[in-house]
Amino acid sequence: MAARVLSNMGVDLRKVRAAVASIIGPGDPTIVHELGLTPRAKHVIELAVDEARRLNHHYIGTEHLLLGLLAEGQSIAVGLLESLGVRLPDVRRQITQVIDQGDASVGTGGIVIEPKTEPAPLGDLLRVIPIVQTQAARGVSVTLLSLESYAHGFIIHDRTVFDEPAALQVGRTRHIGSLKLDVIDDRGDHYDGNMQFGRSDHHAWYFDNVYRPAVDPEARELRVQVRVVGGGPAGSPESSAGSEPASVSPWLLTFSILLHPEGR
Repeated sequence: MAARVLSNMGVDLRKVRAAVASIIGPGDPTIVHELGLTPRAKHVIELAVDEARRLNHHYIGTEHLLLGLLAEGQSIAVGLLESLGVRLPDVRRQITQVIDQGDASVGTGGIVIEPKTEPAPLGDLLRVIPIVQTQAARGVSVTLLSLESYAHGFIIHDRTVFDEPAALQVGRTRHIGSLKLDVIDDRGDHYDGNMQFGRSDHHAWYFDNVYRPAVDPEARELRVQVRVVGGGPAGSPESSAGSEPASVSPWLLTFSILLHPEGR
């Protein structure tokens, strides 16, 4: 969505990449450590959540991240767009125009999975914790993007990519609904969750996983296990046409979310 908007405004991706590389320079390939987010990047993600909520969208897409960058206003990205002749107010108008032409997720060929029942409100938003952790197993890559903490529950946003060619076929749609995220905190409390919304942009699936009750204020860490209920990825030996989801696939991903990453 963001790429389409910027392309409509005459922004050349190759020039953008070259300009970014010239400004920030290359990293040191000999230093190996876990990638982290800068405070400014975290703030942009928080602003993207606000933009999505303002538009009444139940997912965080590239259009919201672009709006978050504009709202933050001080990043290299914003300065770069301005140097390429892009007027920032025009970007917001262009995004609104494309959205008005049709839902962003449907307009890019995606699918929106509506909730079966209207969920109870989660209450006031307390804070947003960026996660951005990725793990992969057997042709499936899962990235936990962020956690939104509310008065009566929380939401984990994730991105799932299927690497196997077979998984890009229709079978992927049947398989994706069987992904399950189990959550337990370091005090032993389990949280009851369900997948509420999903969308696809041809390359990945994005989901909102809603959990209740609210995170225990004494908890310091959440452990998230990603499983497949009823067989492996499409095209794998565990997945066969017509089979009913009845078991838990052997593959399992485990994530750890620090609830107070900065000592708060």
